[in-house]
Amino acid sequence: MSFTAIITITAAGVDAGPVFDIYSNVDGFTTPFENDISKAALLSGFTSVNVPDGTTEIKLISDGVICTNNVIVQLPTTTTTVPCYCYKVDTTGGSYAVEWIDCDGNENIDYLADETNNFCAKEGSIQYSGTGDIIVTGGVDECSRDSECYEVFKMFASGINKLNIRKIVTSVPFIVDWGDGNQTSYLGSTTNVGTHTYSSPFTGEVKILTASLAAITELRTDNINTFTVGSLTITGPEISKLVNLQQLYSITTILNADASELPDTLTRLTSYKGILTGDVADLPTTLTQLNLTSIEANILSGDVGDLPPNLTLCVIQGNNTISGDIIDLPAGYATAMTRLVIQGKNTLTGDISVFSTYTVITEITIHGFNTIDGDIAAFSALAGLIRISILGWSSLSGDLSSLSTLPLVILSIDNDPFTTPPGYGNTVTGDIADIPKTVYSTSIGGFNTVYGDLVDMPTGVGASPTTTIKFNVRGDAPGGNTITGNISSLAAIIPSIDEFTLQGANTVIGDIATLPAGIKQFSIDSSDLACILTGDLGDTPTSLENIELRGNNTVTGYNGKIWSPIRMSQVSVMPVSAGNMPTPDIDQLLLDLSIKTWTYPPGYTALNFTLEINLRGTRSFTPAVNAAVAALTAQSVVVTITP
Repeated sequence: MSFTAIITITAAGVDAGPVFDIYSNVDGFTTPFENDISKAALLSGFTSVNVPDGTTEIKLISDGVICTNNVIVQLPTTTTTVPCYCYKVDTTGGSYAVEWIDCDGNENIDYLADETNNFCAKEGSIQYSGTGDIIVTGGVDECSRDSECYEVFKMFASGINKLNIRKIVTSVPFIVDWGDGNQTSYLGSTTNVGTHTYSSPFTGEVKILTASLAAITELRTDNINTFTVGSLTITGPEISKLVNLQQLYSITTILNADASELPDTLTRLTSYKGILTGDVADLPTTLTQLNLTSIEANILSGDVGDLPPNLTLCVIQGNNTISGDIIDLPAGYATAMTRLVIQGKNTLTGDISVFSTYTVITEITIHGFNTIDGDIAAFSALAGLIRISILGWSSLSGDLSSLSTLPLVILSIDNDPFTTPPGYGNTVTGDIADIPKTVYSTSIGGFNTVYGDLVDMPTGVGASPTTTIKFNVRGDAPGGNTITGNISSLAAIIPSIDEFTLQGANTVIGDIATLPAGIKQFSIDSSDLACILTGDLGDTPTSLENIELRGNNTVTGYNGKIWSPIRMSQVSVMPVSAGNMPTPDIDQLLLDLSIKTWTYPPGYTALNFTLEINLRGTRSFTPAVNAAVAALTAQSVVVTITP
């Protein structure tokens, strides 16, 4: 062990030196603890960190040709405290053994090769030997331990009870400070950090401490269901510290940043709960995969032509306001893009024919107040296309037969019936038999003229049991859709269907008691008297959350039932022809519905959906029925009983 002392000589003759060896009385002045110390250094005050413990006298021997005199110096009984400072040692391009003395007086050695480390060392104690490049910086910030010299990356927790950091890829060691007094140290390389459980919900900073944040190239901050309560947030100023980050996966962690704050080395970004703002032109141009699936939080703007040019996957969900003509999408997308998803309040324009050359595309999803047009035949040659979803103020045309050979699972070509201005709207035609049988989600809206028999509906072949199966075809044109068939076909060919909507001049018949057992939404809105449905409303499946019947139906009775335990959103039975529901049946229906929870269907709000009960007939005004109506009104349900 050793201590630090400042050794000074006040004068030296011309012939003394030019260098001196310094000895300690601890070993009888046998072995020097410092060699070849210059006369100039001793005259100005030489700091030695190698003075053996127990030394009371030191001998300086002139190592010259002419003068070999020596002098013995009595050490003072008081010692000089040498401060400790933070130092960064960068051996990128070199390989070195680095020695230093820490603040407790301990001698340390570390072997660094093409890496960086930070040390809290006594002033002047760092020595090194090796080959190649080495850069030692610091000596300004005082410290007492190594951890005070680390660079720090912070995440902000609010009420979490556990945290799983899946992976950190870095070339230098690091420490995770969980914020509750616990720390875990890791070596550099690819590290699966694991899960930390808190004894009680934790609010505070979770830190990554390391000699070089610049060495971190990949960060996966959490896993699905990482924490069952609370939240974890990464802010823009913090993510900008990771200047060489290439991959960021933030599943349940909230990434709250501006596009301009993302590292310009980023190639992959996945954020399921992000709040990413700013202009798409400020996204890193190095990105190849952009996966932003926060449905409401992201608020990106800018021109679609300014998206990163090398993307192979582009998923941007949220309240975005991206504009521009789709013909200006980066040219490289034609041969590289696999998924193109742009959702929000966007105002894109252009002809879908631009997608006819997208050779490896599997999904095209464009939502918003877009005014996109073109013939759906543009998709016909895209052999790998499985999802088409274009919603907004579009004016798409063409025949469904042009899509018949595609491996589609989602076909959604729809207009927003609440906001689409006059002069816009799809005009798709064709037989539903030409919709690929693999489609499990069909949504066609606008001024369409779709026809065919229900027995030829797509069945969603190969869909998993948890997949939501939909068949929704609307047509606002005069005459409109002309679909025929019996609703009993639903249970026969698609027993697991969740949603079914028909609008137009359809001629559908059948007993509502034959509806599939798990159906949640059933709507028949006929523009004439052609649809003739029969049965008792009480015989419908318990799963129903939304039922709308308009047309020449004779569904006028209700024998009581248990309605959906999940939610209710609409019960509307309004036949065009005469057919009132008896008052006792209406009263019982109101009583049964008043004890249910009424909420908007997924994806809808008060802006585009009305919670309602709409019946033809009369109700009584007994205290019980009045209370039922009051309870429904308190849940924002509009109750209309038309005589």
